[in-house]
Amino acid sequence: MSALEQETLSPVEALAVVANRTEIRVSTGEVTRNTAEQLATQQSGLVRYLLAKDIQDVSAVGQELVDGFRWAPSCPDLKAPGLSARRKRLWAARNYFQVLASLGLIPADPTVGLPGDTANGENSVATRPLTDGEHRQGQAFAAWTPADTRGPTAWALGQAMATPEEAGLVCGGDVAITTGRVRP
Repeated sequence: MSALEQETLSPVEALAVVANRTEIRVSTGEVTRNTAEQLATQQSGLVRYLLAKDIQDVSAVGQELVDGFRWAPSCPDLKAPGLSARRKRLWAARNYFQVLASLGLIPADPTVGLPGDTANGENSVATRPLTDGEHRQGQAFAAWTPADTRGPTAWALGQAMATPEEAGLVCGGDVAITTGRVRP
């Protein structure tokens, strides 16, 4: 039975898969133990939120639920989450669903297309075309560091319209140097 033929994948089962994938990334040095612990804390909160919404299958989660999790009041004081908490929640949700989608356990990642977060809730980055000078400067920076993949990767992500939040989620293992691509 293929992954997508499985009838349902509960939020708890999905969390076990994601946690296992995160542990593999820790063992290979792609992420730190501290990052893994932060992900686990936020993703546990996501699972509790989904269960409270009676979600039995993670493939049924859409952008509305992810955004609901991001903006859900914090317990025990029931205050609206601050900017930092909303960003952490979105980061963890994106990781959770990206892992599941990359493994073929869900048909699509519901976080794709969700904007970043700012204090007023608007998209954190307004996009515009680069000026000729900015384009030359970016190319020069990327070419100036041929032994370093960070500059060229950041430049490529920027050209692909990645926001700073999205670019910050890319890890070394996501970059395929031989093909010049970033893996989802």
